Order: sequence, then C-alpha cells, then structure tokens
Amino acid sequence: MERAWSVLEGIGVTPLGFRAPSANLSDTTLALVEELGFLYDSSLMTDDYRPFHPRIGDKVSRGAPLERGRESAVWELPLSFELDDWVHLWATSHRGSLDCQAAPSQCGRVR
Repeated sequence: MERAWSVLEGIGVTPLGFRAPSANLSDTTLALVEELGFLYDSSLMTDDYRPFHPRIGDKVSRGAPLERGRESAVWELPLSFELDDWVHLWATSHRGSLDCQAAPSQCGRVR
C-alpha cells in the first residue's frame, strides 16, 4: 500500500480513498489507511448505504465480552456485492477450466 501511494504521489495524484482487493483486510489495514491520510475506506460490508467510522482494535475472544476499540478518523463507505458487477461475472475454477457465470456483454442486461 505504501509503495502504491508513493507511485501515485510521484505522478501528482493524491488518493483520497482505499478499497482492499477482494475486500480482504488484515488486522492492521484500517490503521494503515488512517495513518496514510486516506479520507475514506470502502472495503467493509456492514451497511449498504450509511457511512460510518469503523472501530480499530476490537478484541474478540470466546471467554470474554467484546472489547471495543477506538473509532477511526477514516469514513467507511460500505460496499455491497449485490450492487457490483462481480457477482454476475465471477469465475470459478472447475477441474482446471475457468467457467464464468455470465459474459461481460450480458452485464447490462442483469436486473
């Protein structure tokens, strides 16, 4: 993420937001997004339409109640797979071949 940020700054672009590839976040992603100065993230799927500030540092364990972390300065603009073309175009590997659910040309016809 830091290397990508440097490359973009090198060509005069300052990114304002971040979306994790495939919506895969690690325990440190949101803290790094905040540290780098992004205004928003769009990697979480908690609510389809309402922006919020995600918490950083929640502690979850079986034997104890949830320990809430601090609220992030970064806005979360939640994503929704139902509103994304990916759901209709995803590919799966089946016995070494690639089977797509729909052709990109059909995407406009998906309702």
